[in-house]
Amino acid sequence: MATYGLKTYKSDGTTVVLQNSTKSGVYGQTYTLAKSGIAGTVTTKSFPEYTGRTIRPMQLAPGAHNWVLSYVSNVPTITFTEGAGLSNTIIAFYYGDTVLHIFVK
Repeated sequence: MATYGLKTYKSDGTTVVLQNSTKSGVYGQTYTLAKSGIAGTVTTKSFPEYTGRTIRPMQLAPGAHNWVLSYVSNVPTITFTEGAGLSNTIIAFYYGDTVLHIFVK
């Protein structure tokens, strides 16, 4: 029987192949979006390495960006809007970069 999916290695030496039908995921990467200091700036980041997979981004600390996850032609894509609803003065003073931790299944 062929297996497919994201293969992970556990500390005890065994492996697990995660498929989209499983309810768990693995840590994929950290993505950092540096602030520009200009409210309303829109940036899009695609993750073609995860085409056909489901990603779940998590932001642990507040940042200056609102972000929306979408799938464009089966490629996970995050669209950032920097400091939506804030003035450039507030965004430059209060907020730093946005760091997302990307989990994949």
